[in-house]
Amino acid sequence: MANNVAAPVHSPSSPIYDSASPRYSTASPDLFASWNDHIAPSQREPPPDAKAKRESFRRKAKATHPKKSAPVPLLRLPDELLLHVFELVCEEHQHSRLFDARPPMHYLRICKRINALILPRWYRKLVVPSYGSRSDLFMTGLLRHQKVHSLVQDIDFDVTPDAMHLHMLVVSQLHALRSLSVSFEELYEEEEEEIPDSFQNLLADLPLLRRLTFRSAPPFEDGFAYFLLSERAPTIEHIECFGESLLTDILGALQLRSLKLRSVPDVVVIPWLDLERLELTSHHFNKVTYEKLLKSVKQETQRGEVPLKLRHLVCDLSYQDPATTKQISLDAFYDHFLWTLRRSPLVALEITLKEPFSTVFKGYDVPSVRSLTVTTTAGLHEKDCLAVLGSFLGLFSNLSHLTLAKIRFSTLKNATLQACLDAGPAKRAVQYPHLTALLVSLQESQVVDFRIDEKKQQLRWTRREAEGPFQVEKWSGA
Repeated sequence: MANNVAAPVHSPSSPIYDSASPRYSTASPDLFASWNDHIAPSQREPPPDAKAKRESFRRKAKATHPKKSAPVPLLRLPDELLLHVFELVCEEHQHSRLFDARPPMHYLRICKRINALILPRWYRKLVVPSYGSRSDLFMTGLLRHQKVHSLVQDIDFDVTPDAMHLHMLVVSQLHALRSLSVSFEELYEEEEEEIPDSFQNLLADLPLLRRLTFRSAPPFEDGFAYFLLSERAPTIEHIECFGESLLTDILGALQLRSLKLRSVPDVVVIPWLDLERLELTSHHFNKVTYEKLLKSVKQETQRGEVPLKLRHLVCDLSYQDPATTKQISLDAFYDHFLWTLRRSPLVALEITLKEPFSTVFKGYDVPSVRSLTVTTTAGLHEKDCLAVLGSFLGLFSNLSHLTLAKIRFSTLKNATLQACLDAGPAKRAVQYPHLTALLVSLQESQVVDFRIDEKKQQLRWTRREAEGPFQVEKWSGA
C-alpha cells in the first residue's frame, strides 16, 4: 500500500524561514542585486592583495615616523677613517705635556686589525711629559715595551739634571729615530753652560737621525761642533735652534738641507750653497745684522759656478730703532735680499711685511716663485699699502698661489670674512673697494688661487686658468 503522505508545505512563517536564522532571510531579492554572479569571471575585480596592503601601510608609517639610521660599527670604517678617529683620540691624550702623554693602549686590545693599523701610527711621534715623575713613568714604560722601539721616528723631551741619564738611555734604544727635539732649559738653573757629553753619546747611537731641534740650548762649544763634523755623528740635514747657540761657524761644513733660526746672530755664516729651505725669525733684527746677512748672500752667490739650491724661504723679521723703540720697516732689506736671490730656484716664499712701508720695490723679476704668502697687519685702505703690495707682487711674474694673512681688508673694525662673502659681488665692490681693486689687478696675472687668511678661516678666490673669472668660497679650519 502506497503511502499517500503529502510533502510538507513550508510557509514564510515557518521556522525554516525565520528572520533570525543565519542561513535564510526574508530579505527582498532586490538586495542581492550587488552579487556578481551574473558577471563573467574575466570581468570581475580581483580580490584585494593583503600583502600589498600591508606593505603600503608600512611605507606610509615610515614616511610619517622615519626611523633613525643605526650607527655604523667602528670596525666597518675604512682604514683611512679609522686612522683619523684614533689620531684624534691620541691627540686628546697628548695635548699637554703636564699630563701622562702615553698612548691609550687599552684601545688597541679591541681586535688585531686595530692593533696592526694604529700601533705604528701612535708610536711614530712621542712627546714626553715634562712634569716631574710623569716623565720617569713615561720613559720606564717605553723602555719596558721593546716591541715599539723600532716604530718611534720622532721624540720630544726635556733634559733634566735628575732624569738625564734615564732619558738618554731610553732614547738611545730607538735606533729608527729620524727626528729629535730637546730642551736644556732646566740645566741653566744648575749653571750648566754647555751641552753634556752624554748627549753626544746619544747622537752617536742614532745613525738614522736627520732632524735636530733645540727648543732651548746653551751655546755650541767647539767640542760639540767638532763632534757634529766627526764620523761618529749622524748625517744631520735639518737644524732648528736659536742663533745665539751657534757661536762657531759650523753650519757651512755640515751641508744642511734645511735650517731654521729663531734669531739671527751677527757671527754666523749661513751655508747658502747647500740649503734648500731656510727660515729666519727674529724680533731683534738690527741694521748691522742684516747688512752682514746681505753681504754673506752676495758673497755666496757670486762665488764659484755652483748655483743656489734654495727653494723655500721663510722670513719673519722685526727691527726696532734702539733710540726711539719704534718699528722700522724692512722693505729696503727685503728689496736687496730678493734682488740677490733672483737667480735662485726659489719656489715658495713666506714673508712678513710690517708697516710703516717706506719703499716701492724695484722692477726686477723673480720668475721661479710660484707660491707666495705675505703676512701683514696693515690695511688695504691705508696709505701706500696697495702701491707697495702691488709693486711687491709685480716681482713674481709666474706667481700662481697667493695668500694674504692677517691683512685688514675693510675699514670696519668688526668686518668678518662671512660678511664679505654674504655681501655678493655688487655689494662687495661698494663695501670693500680696496679689496676689489686688488682682485682687478690680479685678473690679468697668472694667479689661479688667491686667499685671505684670518684666524683659521679663509676666503678663497679660485679659477681654472689664468685670466678667467674668480669663484669665491669660504673655508674653515685652514
